[in-house]
Amino acid sequence: MTSFQPGETLSVKCKNSIFPMRNGYCTFVPEFETFTGAYMTSPVWQKNQAINLATGDAFFPMRVLAMTDVVEIRRGSEIVPVPLPMASDHSVKTWTISGSKNQVYTITEENGRRTCTCLGFNFRRACKHIDARPIQ
Repeated sequence: MTSFQPGETLSVKCKNSIFPMRNGYCTFVPEFETFTGAYMTSPVWQKNQAINLATGDAFFPMRVLAMTDVVEIRRGSEIVPVPLPMASDHSVKTWTISGSKNQVYTITEENGRRTCTCLGFNFRRACKHIDARPIQ
C-alpha cells in the first residue's frame, strides 16, 4: 500500500454501499461519496485493510474506509494508485436463503466478506441470513 504520512490531507472516493438499493430508500442516493480528512494510522484493533481519516468532530473523530470500497485517492491534485485489497481468496460464491416472510435473499461471499440483499443488512451491515445454511 502507498504510504501516507499521518496528518496528510487526502480525498478518498468510495462506492456508496446503499446505491444498489436506492429505489428502496430514495432516488437521489449518489453512486460515489468523497471523504476528505487528515490521514490517521490504523489502530491496533483494526484488522481489515482500510484508510482512516480524521473527521474533525470530537464525537466521531475517525472515519474508517474499507479498501474494497475505495475507487480513487487524491493527495492534493495528485491521484494516488489504489492498491488492490490483500486477500488470499478471490473467488465469489453466492447462495440463496429463505426469509421469514417467504422472501428469498441472496448471500454473496467475495474475498472472505459476506453480503446479503435484505434491507436489514444494507442498514446495519449485519443480519441473521449471513450465517444461515443455503437452500438445498
